[in-house]
Amino acid sequence: MSLVESRSVTVDIGTSGASEVAVDGGPVAGGLVYEEFLSQAALGMRSSDIRDMFALTEAGDVISFAGGFPTPDAFPAEQAARLMERVARDKAGASLQYGPTEGIGELRMAVAELMRRRGVPATTPNEILLTAGSQQALDLIARSFADPLSPVLVELPGYVGGLNAVLASRGRLIGCPTDAQGLIPEALVEILARLAATGERARFLYIIPNFNNPAGTLLPLARRQRLVEIARRFNLLIVEDDAYGELYFDERPPVPLRALAPERVIYLGSFSKVFLPGLRVGWINGPELLLAKLAVAKQAADLCSSTFGQYVVLEWLKEGTWQEHTNSLRALYRRRRDRMLAALRRYFPPSAQYTVPSGGFFFWVTLPDLSCTTRELLVHALARGVAYVPGTGFCVDGSGERSLRLSFSQVEEAKIEEGIRRLGEVFAG
Repeated sequence: MSLVESRSVTVDIGTSGASEVAVDGGPVAGGLVYEEFLSQAALGMRSSDIRDMFALTEAGDVISFAGGFPTPDAFPAEQAARLMERVARDKAGASLQYGPTEGIGELRMAVAELMRRRGVPATTPNEILLTAGSQQALDLIARSFADPLSPVLVELPGYVGGLNAVLASRGRLIGCPTDAQGLIPEALVEILARLAATGERARFLYIIPNFNNPAGTLLPLARRQRLVEIARRFNLLIVEDDAYGELYFDERPPVPLRALAPERVIYLGSFSKVFLPGLRVGWINGPELLLAKLAVAKQAADLCSSTFGQYVVLEWLKEGTWQEHTNSLRALYRRRRDRMLAALRRYFPPSAQYTVPSGGFFFWVTLPDLSCTTRELLVHALARGVAYVPGTGFCVDGSGERSLRLSFSQVEEAKIEEGIRRLGEVFAG
């Protein structure tokens, strides 16, 4: 039984006299075949298409719609420098030392308050586990809940980081259909029923309900309520990734799934998109008994997240400017969304299909009339100085060949239209 399609990777050994080795069996210096030393889990790992794009887009003249990073233009650098100096001066003994695996208590209290603001009442610090970004949270969850070949449900398309976390634990990915409003509940029922008929139960459903990466969709309240009903019927655990929920352009998103079913929803949050991604501070909010197991897994991973980074985030929250800063981010990303939308309407083929995101960073574009795949066309786009991420890397069923993800978050407004114009020429043939 296959997990999903895997591919060869190349490892740079980095030692004197050694050469590159192909994991699919190529010999290296000294006659060793390094594949023989790798675990089955490592052999099944694959690199992220998004990460692979970075080496191709380092040239300064490339307009890159590939990386889904927050824009450095909006980093509060001066404030961060002042906060870091304060933490190093006033809290050196605590901030430069190892900390609790669960995270420093005062920040866990502050995050619990943030969760209450987001519509999850009665959240306590004991239901918060601080992590090295939400990506570590995904890794801890996959390692704690997914056995080899056990079914894990993901969206089609789905976030590459979540897919790879499950693959690293050798879970079996099953894609759930989506539409312009996100995951389709009745399609989920069919998948769960088929699993139940064979005596299987999905370990969890991984979902990004708010401004999905890569699709940009927002799951309506009615679907959230229906999803919770389905989860209770089939005894399904839900992992809710909410990296973009605070970056809404109009109305605040509906209440989190965690608020609707706290007994079976594990919520992932992060300060990376709204403050500083380099600090690597995120969190898990979930049932206390499950968090205890995840904390044990974290002990094995890194003992504790950066204590210094946690204290910097705490000081940022204490200063009380985070709401004003988040408002400015919403306005900035909305302007960039609007600029990309206008350019798509002007330069892309009339048959292009996409959902207009009401928050977050991404457009997911499908071009049904293309004569070849978006992966094959990428080389032509790069030749014109523009980059995107082909759709296949987000789709565990092998679909997405005529789709692509475009991120507007990092590109200056003046360059967005030019980049889309160039892509329009590529896709016009």
